[in-house]
Amino acid sequence: MFCYYFNLTNLIDYSIIIKNVEFMKCKNCGYENNDGDLTCSMCGFVLKRIQKAGPIKTEPEIFIKQEKKTNRLLIWIILGIIIIISFLIFKDHLFKETAPLDLKGYKMDLEEFADVETSFEIDLISPIDGMSLDEIVEFRKKKVDENSYLNIYPKNYEPLNIPHKVIYCKITPFENWTELAEFYLRNPYLLIIIARQASTMPLRYYCESVDIKYSFRKIEETISGTDAKIWFDELYKKDQSGVMRVWMINAHDAGFLYIGIDKEKSKNIDYNYFNQKTNIVNSPYANTSFYHVGQYGENNLSRADPNGRIKLISKNTHTKIYVKLWRDKPKNYNDKEDFAYIINVIP
Repeated sequence: MFCYYFNLTNLIDYSIIIKNVEFMKCKNCGYENNDGDLTCSMCGFVLKRIQKAGPIKTEPEIFIKQEKKTNRLLIWIILGIIIIISFLIFKDHLFKETAPLDLKGYKMDLEEFADVETSFEIDLISPIDGMSLDEIVEFRKKKVDENSYLNIYPKNYEPLNIPHKVIYCKITPFENWTELAEFYLRNPYLLIIIARQASTMPLRYYCESVDIKYSFRKIEETISGTDAKIWFDELYKKDQSGVMRVWMINAHDAGFLYIGIDKEKSKNIDYNYFNQKTNIVNSPYANTSFYHVGQYGENNLSRADPNGRIKLISKNTHTKIYVKLWRDKPKNYNDKEDFAYIINVIP
C-alpha cells in the first residue's frame, strides 16, 4: 500500500480562485471530479485548473485595481465637498440683488441740466462691427458729445473709467455686434429702453416716427397712431402677458445709478403683479448691464434681471411709463427724481 502525504497549505494557491473555470481529471489517479473541487475526491491530489479566458489576476493586481477605484471615489467625494463649500461661500454673491459699483473716491464732474427744449434723432445705421475697443470708445464719446451741452453725461465722461467701465470692459474687440446691441450703443440719450421681458428687443425699434424731446430735467418719448400699434404688437408678440423689461444701461452710463417708477404719474401699469420688494415698482432699482460676446457669437447685451420687469394692465390702451432717475440711492422711493425719462404710448 502506498501512502501519499501532501502539504495542502503549500500547494493550494488561493489567489487564483476565480470565476469561469473548469477542472481537468485528476492527474494522479484519473478520477473525474465535480466542478468546484479543489482536491481529488479519490486520492486527495491538488487539482490543476485551466482558466477559460484572459490572464490570471494575482492578489496584488486585484488589490491595486480596488485601490484605484477607492482613490477615484475619494477624489469625487473631495471635489463634491469643495463644490458645496464654494457654493455656500459665494451664494450670496451669486444671488444677491444687483447693485452699482462702489464709487468711493470717484466724483463725476456734473453741471446743472440745460434749461432748453430740443429734440433727438435716432441713429439706426452707424456700423460698429469689427472695431477695436479704442474705436468703440471714441465712437461712443462722439455720440455723447453730439448733445453734451444738455449736461446729462458728466463732463469727465470716459467709457473705460468708473462707473462706466463695467459696461464696456467685456467687449470683444474686432468682433461683430448684434443689431439690437448696436442700437443701445449708438443712442446714448435713450436713457431708458423698454423691451420684451426676456429680450433686448426695443419695442420702439420698428416704429417709424417716435417723437423724442428734451426739456429741463426730463426726456419724453411719444409713440402714437400706427407706431403705437406696432409697439403693442411687439410687446404681445411672444406671449400675452404684457410683461416688459426696463433697460437702464444708458442711464447707468450717464451716471444715474438708480431708477424707479412714479406710480402717480404712470398709466396702465399693474403694480400688484410683481410683489417682490426688490422689483422696480416697489423700490429703487439698480442694474449693471454690460456688452459682451454671448450665445450668438457677437457682442451683445446682458444681463437678465427679473427685478427690472413691469406689466401692463391691457393692450392698446394709453400707456405712460414715468421713470425716475437718481444719481445716488434715494432714502425713500417717493423722493423727487434727479431726472425723468417718460415714455408715452398713445394708440
